[in-house]
Amino acid sequence: MKKWGGLLPIFLGVWCAVIPASTRAAAAKNLGLVGTTEVLPDAVDKNGETMGGFFSGMCWDPASQTLYGLADRGPSNGEVDYRPRVQLFQLTIDLSKTNLHNIALTNTATVLLRDDAGEFFSGADANDIAWTNFPRVANGPRSLDAEGIVHAPDGTFYISEEYGPFVYQFGPDFKMLRAIVPPAHILPKSGAAAERKINYTATRQPDSGREKNHGFEGVGLSPDGTTLFALLQSPCVQDGLRDGKRDKASRNTRLLTWDIRAPAEPKLTGEYIYQLDLLEGAKRAASQSEILVINPDTLLVLERDDRGLGTGKEKQICRIYCASLKRATNLQLIPGRPYSREAGDPKGIPLTGTRLPPDITPISKTLFVDILNREELAKAGYTDLRLFPEKWEGLSIVEHPSLPPHQYLLLVGVDNDFKTRHGFFKTTTHEDGIRIPVVASVEEEVPTLVFAYRVELPDYEAQRRPNSTASR
Repeated sequence: MKKWGGLLPIFLGVWCAVIPASTRAAAAKNLGLVGTTEVLPDAVDKNGETMGGFFSGMCWDPASQTLYGLADRGPSNGEVDYRPRVQLFQLTIDLSKTNLHNIALTNTATVLLRDDAGEFFSGADANDIAWTNFPRVANGPRSLDAEGIVHAPDGTFYISEEYGPFVYQFGPDFKMLRAIVPPAHILPKSGAAAERKINYTATRQPDSGREKNHGFEGVGLSPDGTTLFALLQSPCVQDGLRDGKRDKASRNTRLLTWDIRAPAEPKLTGEYIYQLDLLEGAKRAASQSEILVINPDTLLVLERDDRGLGTGKEKQICRIYCASLKRATNLQLIPGRPYSREAGDPKGIPLTGTRLPPDITPISKTLFVDILNREELAKAGYTDLRLFPEKWEGLSIVEHPSLPPHQYLLLVGVDNDFKTRHGFFKTTTHEDGIRIPVVASVEEEVPTLVFAYRVELPDYEAQRRPNSTASR
């Protein structure tokens, strides 16, 4: 049984199944788990607060050698006025060690996210039902449940979130520049079809649009920084109904793309279907947790279930797929856009269940990394999948000087949901901080884990920077 707080052994040269990405010319290979580390649940950030949930999103900047970790809405599911933030880390990975803990993370800075007026965002629920311009706490600040982060070639950052679901562009100082709003059929709306209004709250299920607390979980950019990608965690409400009731086996979630060559005037260019895996028994679909753009038509997609440490259930799904848009149908180009309409629209056709109409080809996907590979987990000290963290949500590619061309380290990180008995947070009403035990004494505390896989990606195109080459 795994004991938290100990060192995790590292193994080099462990090969997983080599599975080709069938729609690409060159094969992508997973060469095995080569590094692990953990951050304890009660670790403190540079702002003096509990450093939880900070790999809800992840991105690596090779120029500054900085790993950015993105925290979500904070503890207690939006009940706390937590101030969303980005954690900056110095990353060290020593691949010369074969049986030792070889990843070191040093928190070098903590930056709180601010809106376009310079005010702090809040992770508290977007419960201002009278305000429909953007998610907001009633009579308070903007609400933000940040989930994905990517660094743009111009030095700005794009952060996706779940309340809207929106994608925000932030400056290098993490002050908001602008918001990208999805089309109407993605926005959460409540009420009868004829009188439906936007309602951003995550405390109740909307009648159309994104599911509660299941917005844009993943965000990415094309290598040249001109195309923005955002993938919903789960199917829209209208795609998840059967006979008027929620169908947990619905698996057709949506990827949107925008042309952002003029950032102030983003143009929606694509909408595609990504089909999620089904758990054992085919009665429930997995969720999408993160995307990472490999090249203009290929993504890595992280899927997981809601099982693992803290749930009492054995984890079944935690996989990274190589996904290709090459042959996928762009729903925005179908005449009349029947598949891109709100629930109840008489001209709309919902994409319910597990199958698709014959005129829609989904994004193709091929298994790349199975994080639950029992042989590798056992070597890393994990034999009980009930004690394996639930929310694997961060992905990033890191170049390492010891690796040959086209080989990289693929980092995968955990969002621990702030699950500790010793939470300490500063809020608008508690500027000096307040102690919040997020888990009870009988529940499990959850550490933040990072795994590193050695991978070969011949078709990977690194994010282009001014005066830099496109790929190694």
